[in-house]
Amino acid sequence: MEVIMNKLAMLILLLFFKQAVVAQSRYTGGSSGTVPEGITVEIFTEYNRTSQYQRTYFLVSNELGEEVDVKIEAAITYTCGRVERGFIALTGGNSMHLKTRESKRSATWLKETQDKSCINIGVDGTYSTIVGITYSGSILRNNSINNKKDDKIDLVNNNRSDANTGKGQLSTDDQKGTIRKKEHEDFWNDSSGQTNLERGGDNREAYKVYEKRKEAEEKKARQDQAYVNSLDRQLAENERVRHENAHKIDAWGNNMYNTYYAAQVATEARNRLNENAKLSGNYNSVEELEEEFNQKYYSINQDVQEWNEASNQSIQSGADLLLNDGTASGQAAGELVGMLGSWVNNNKAAKEAKERKEKLEKERKAHLADLNRKKMNAILELRTKLFQQFVDGGTPLSKHQIQSSEVYCFVYSFASGSINETSPNLYVSNVFSVAQYNDGTWPFKNSLITDIKKKTKVQEIVLIGYYTDKRMAEKMRSSLINLSGKAQLKNHDIAYMRAEAPSGSIASSEDFWETGTSKDPKASSSSKANTTPIKVKEDDFWNK
Repeated sequence: MEVIMNKLAMLILLLFFKQAVVAQSRYTGGSSGTVPEGITVEIFTEYNRTSQYQRTYFLVSNELGEEVDVKIEAAITYTCGRVERGFIALTGGNSMHLKTRESKRSATWLKETQDKSCINIGVDGTYSTIVGITYSGSILRNNSINNKKDDKIDLVNNNRSDANTGKGQLSTDDQKGTIRKKEHEDFWNDSSGQTNLERGGDNREAYKVYEKRKEAEEKKARQDQAYVNSLDRQLAENERVRHENAHKIDAWGNNMYNTYYAAQVATEARNRLNENAKLSGNYNSVEELEEEFNQKYYSINQDVQEWNEASNQSIQSGADLLLNDGTASGQAAGELVGMLGSWVNNNKAAKEAKERKEKLEKERKAHLADLNRKKMNAILELRTKLFQQFVDGGTPLSKHQIQSSEVYCFVYSFASGSINETSPNLYVSNVFSVAQYNDGTWPFKNSLITDIKKKTKVQEIVLIGYYTDKRMAEKMRSSLINLSGKAQLKNHDIAYMRAEAPSGSIASSEDFWETGTSKDPKASSSSKANTTPIKVKEDDFWNK
């Protein structure tokens, strides 16, 4: 009881400090082999992406009613033209001793693959480097048949010995005259040479001597046979103990290797899991943040899965190392404890994955909010600089002495109170021409803006221009539209068509000083001093 409690205590410690190894699964790929009837071979293999080893072992079963020694040679063909040959046996051997209905697991075959081009990935995502497996075997010795033959040979030899002993005894008695045979073999011995009394006495004495010797020889034969049987049993027991110890040593060595190997793999998996559960924080854009988040988010699933599978294998190996002593009860105890530990580990793995993903999502939201804040600040700064570059212009004045008879402008409208919105509206007109009057004057800005407001229903107007070259006006309009897109402004087109300029001047009806008050052209003309009578034209503001 104390030994069992100590083993359980060690197992509990192992459960708390378990690490990771990937469990092997049954091989379902291409394989072919020939073994005697009643002998079966099963193949188990897996590829570990961390250690880059393909680990394979064979399970050989004896379905015969006989105890046999089998010898099976195998060859595993790996990718990239690599082949590994050997015997399906325990560590260091080339054959297996199988009792009736017994199954034994062979030593593990290992093959390392560091070249990624040699790794196959199945449609189900399974990694493997095995192309095919072949094996061929035969029965070296049928122990049950050989034992029966030995028994028959001993029985025949004993019978022959008894017969020879009897013949020798009769021959000796005959020489002494105890038993006299006649040439005609008189059954009743009633020849006239001896009396019946004499013949009867001799026969009884010879028979007694024969019986005693026969009894002594049979007793000695029984003693010899008992000794031989005892010796055979002792040899068989020694062989059984040897195989059992070899099996225990092999199992213990495999479990010890798996436990150590699991610790190495688990440490690496745990380190990767910790690394993938946090973000670096160095991002210049949302795209960079999302790229790292997606990569690490899905890596958590893979890392947790590998860690979980490795932990389950580590638990089972530890349970076998502590409880499985090679007996049926020890194997059952190891499997039971391993199953319990795997159940606990699966629940822990699911919880671990959920917590790591939630933590990663929380960090992503924090970094995303910080990026959005920085991005919005940059956008506001860009919008401010954009409107500082495209400031309100005007129309030409006579003193500007423009050589061209028309200039080009465009307008845009933006509600200044919406500059902090996510995507405010920006209205941009087409490029339109402003023609010079016949008297050399130009339309006033206010009259132009008033006409634009009336025709477009847009109130906040910024006039861009004037430009004497229409191509320059179109270029500036395109620049405004392109930059507004980068500033996340939603562009809308304004269609404006200016009416043809009248043949004379209508400047009298315009507000020259742009005060918003129009003057009466008649009042202006009557108040102006003229030294020469001039016929006033209807459309001539200066009465020339």
